[in-house]
Amino acid sequence: MSRKCFFIIFSFLLLFCWSESLLAQPVLNGKGAVLLDAQSGQVLFAKNKDEKLPPASITKILTAIMAIESGKLDKIVTVSANPPLLEGTRVYLEEGEKVSLYNLVLASIVHSGNDAALAIAEYLGGTEEKFAEMMNKKARELGAVNSNFVNAHGLTVEGHYTTAYDIALIARYAMNNSTFREVVNTKVVDWQGKAWQTRLINKNELLWSYEGANGVKTGYTTEAKCTLVASAAREGQAYVAAVLGSQGKEIWVDAQKLLDYGFKN
Repeated sequence: MSRKCFFIIFSFLLLFCWSESLLAQPVLNGKGAVLLDAQSGQVLFAKNKDEKLPPASITKILTAIMAIESGKLDKIVTVSANPPLLEGTRVYLEEGEKVSLYNLVLASIVHSGNDAALAIAEYLGGTEEKFAEMMNKKARELGAVNSNFVNAHGLTVEGHYTTAYDIALIARYAMNNSTFREVVNTKVVDWQGKAWQTRLINKNELLWSYEGANGVKTGYTTEAKCTLVASAAREGQAYVAAVLGSQGKEIWVDAQKLLDYGFKN
């Protein structure tokens, strides 16, 4: 074999190996996952993207964008008797407490306050049931046709589900809103509630650890396991990754693998 032929063959092999390594798809722990190009909406990676799964608190992505788009963020909400009764993560709202809608959005996203999400739902919908109808209507308008929302916070209840693709679609839409982007990229909030004064720390670890991370929301219940919608932008590229049904710290590994896959390819 001539030296020239050897060089050509070697070059092709090198290019092939490099390309295979570069384009290798991520292996994930999560049951369902999707990576979207944030600008075009193109699906770049999918794993059971249309499987109906419990979303846990990433439900609050839809709750928050609906509150923001209501145009009532400066309005004062009087908390009913229902939010203080909720289980799970809370900011310990009390019946009769008065809180701005904007602060309820912050509490529901940054701290994942279930009581704050319910207070939003009752203020905008009158009842949680009516707000859930509004959520489903909004989801359908966005093309999220394989989801059904029964509450505003994501606690497990029969008939409350979404898919990796649907929730990524909703998040991609929400990230086009500047106020939403500001909220989901907020790392720390000094909370001055009636019963609880503290510093709320955003549960999205990627905001501290992943270059370009700028949102959006975490979730966990025993039934849903770990869920996450993550977004990141670098040098004109932006991606939205959704993972449902992952385990423990694997949720962060899954999300980083998806985002890395986008930026590398």
